[in-house]
Amino acid sequence: MKRAEMAMAGREYWLHIKEKYRPDEETGLVIVQTNETEMADTAVRLLPVYMKRKYLKRIILILDRELATEIKKEENPKSVILVAVERRKIEELLVYHRLVPFFYETAVVSVEDPYGNANIIGKEGITLEDYVKNALYV
Repeated sequence: MKRAEMAMAGREYWLHIKEKYRPDEETGLVIVQTNETEMADTAVRLLPVYMKRKYLKRIILILDRELATEIKKEENPKSVILVAVERRKIEELLVYHRLVPFFYETAVVSVEDPYGNANIIGKEGITLEDYVKNALYV
């Protein structure tokens, strides 16, 4: 699939999310693009910190379907809307997001694309939690 087609598919998916969940100025969008359960768990566990820092009342959390089944239920607060999708949908959404920053309060949790900072974890005492909390949830 070409990048333009992926962006259009990402746009269509965003419009679907927007219609279904009606995000507003007190809503955040967190897109988790990783294959690592530990990173996804950390991202979910730190959502309350992120919400408090950004003055948000709820989060739409888009997560790979396989990882969503591994997330511990007690780590998913009621103010978080968990949207479990295929990895392809996440990639399409991110291609669209790179082209058009479609939602003002978006955080992408990834050490892969588009950031590629996996090498920073473990250096200079930076933990996975530090990385998620301070580099991604800014």
